[in-house]
Amino acid sequence: MALPKQVILGTQIWEVVERNRNKDGMLSEDSYGYTLHKENLIVVDSMISESRKKQTLFHEIFHALRYTYGNPTTPKKTDDADVW
Repeated sequence: MALPKQVILGTQIWEVVERNRNKDGMLSEDSYGYTLHKENLIVVDSMISESRKKQTLFHEIFHALRYTYGNPTTPKKTDDADVW
């Protein structure tokens, strides 16, 4: 099953794209995807297994939900990942 090209969360449409980690500096062996809230963009590493892609998309959707519906805490760069 291929990933969807977009997901709709509330009133926001988020584009979903797959990118090669060798061409995208934000992807690495430790990062399988990321979410850019200003662009409503979810990026998933194209070089990982299909099951990992689905898991990563699910994870990134939670980030997109936070951006869509607001986050009561604004983390600082020095905060641990669990704050996010």
